[in-house]
Amino acid sequence: MSFTDFASKMFPFWGLGALMGWAIWKSDYKDLLRFDWKAFSKFFLFMAVVSTYRYYMLRFKIAHGADLHLDAVKSLPIEAVFFVFWENLYHSVPLVLLRRMIGTNKWVMPIHALAMAMVMISFGIGHAYQGIFAATFISFAVPFDVHWGQKVGFGTTILCHILYDFLTIMTIRLAMGM
Repeated sequence: MSFTDFASKMFPFWGLGALMGWAIWKSDYKDLLRFDWKAFSKFFLFMAVVSTYRYYMLRFKIAHGADLHLDAVKSLPIEAVFFVFWENLYHSVPLVLLRRMIGTNKWVMPIHALAMAMVMISFGIGHAYQGIFAATFISFAVPFDVHWGQKVGFGTTILCHILYDFLTIMTIRLAMGM
């Protein structure tokens, strides 16, 4: 799939994410978009180790004739990784805003848990092209992103997300000799 074809399908989502980012930047909640170099550096080093492991594991499996079912990942245009910010801004940030707006009310946990479950299902469905197991596993990125976004800022988690997707696609392509 070319980047133009991919962008024509994803443009509304990218626009919605950009609008959400702009609205947060202009609001009293701009602290959500902060960036932490120390946290990003740690994640970068972690991903260097993970990517090295992935590369050699994929090479081993390919050498032994394993069918890896990586067609969906191989078809993604590499340029698309720079636009994954919308997933963080569209799925995770509203959950944090909702929790802040509810405050310490006794309903905060049930409402947050229900909203989290609905967003996780939506996020998983959006990744169903990767297979049901992968989509289920990926849906758990939402609570992870909510937690770390509050701790180190969504600016950090967005850049970590871009790095993760970029290294994942590049590792698979390198291992497959593409």
